[in-house]
Amino acid sequence: MEKDVPLPLGDDGEPKRDWGKTLDLNRTTLTRDMVERYYDAMMRQQVAADDIKIITAAAKEAEYKPADIAAMKGVAKLQMTGKKDAAKEKLEALERVAAACGMDLFGWASVRG
Repeated sequence: MEKDVPLPLGDDGEPKRDWGKTLDLNRTTLTRDMVERYYDAMMRQQVAADDIKIITAAAKEAEYKPADIAAMKGVAKLQMTGKKDAAKEKLEALERVAAACGMDLFGWASVRG
């Protein structure tokens, strides 16, 4: 059984405390926590990258064209970032500008929503 080892006493008779450790003045605890957070985030990022590769392979196997796969990724990114309205504005601008130049970019689309 271990004996209790008394802390060294300071000049005031109170136990000496290592304030550097207590207050994490050299930031080792904070640094260690940041490294753990980075590691966790990187692992999640790697898992997501692997999932995206699997989904892309499945889309290719289902005979989607590369442009369609890129469009799927683009729409997912728009949903994730909340920039759907900006994309809609851009498409509307493309349509207006193309019409002004005598081009029909979206003539192939029989029904548009």
